[in-house]
Amino acid sequence: MSSSTRIVALLLFCAANALRAADCPAPAEAAAPVFALPGVSDKTMRKLVEAGFDTAEKIAEATVDALSEVQGIGLKTAERIIGTARGEQVAETAEAEAGAKSE
Repeated sequence: MSSSTRIVALLLFCAANALRAADCPAPAEAAAPVFALPGVSDKTMRKLVEAGFDTAEKIAEATVDALSEVQGIGLKTAERIIGTARGEQVAETAEAEAGAKSE
């Protein structure tokens, strides 16, 4: 279900149940991404999900070119996001920190 569809469904639910606007979650909350990646903003995650990259596995399996086709995501950002989804960024950071401590 797209975020637009979720927002419409939420508004219809609130109206059908005669809920006050204050009792219904804000549309931005309704459109929150279903998963998160460290260092990737909610806004970017929403763009990825809307483009069909709705799991970390799909992102990890994606190519840099495919991810960079999503509006607002360039080649370097796509590389970083894919690395994070694959767990590579965490490993690289841990190795760098270990190297710095041994010096």
